[in-house]
Amino acid sequence: MSSEEAYIMKIRGVNNMPDFIQVRDCNFTLVAYFRADKPQIASLGPLKEKTRPAVTTIMTHLPYGQLVKLSTLV
Repeated sequence: MSSEEAYIMKIRGVNNMPDFIQVRDCNFTLVAYFRADKPQIASLGPLKEKTRPAVTTIMTHLPYGQLVKLSTLV
């Protein structure tokens, strides 16, 4: 999967639940799901290693609940 085919979305946690990040492929299939506050232990699934720093950097600036194409952010 290339970065052109990846989408990310930030999900707001409720009460004592943390925020989560979803990574989806071009078919919008969930390929990775991890806590936003622990990106260092996140598995980004089939994303290339060069994409990992971009995802962890932009996670904090993502709007909640919006599916965003990764290539527009990298």
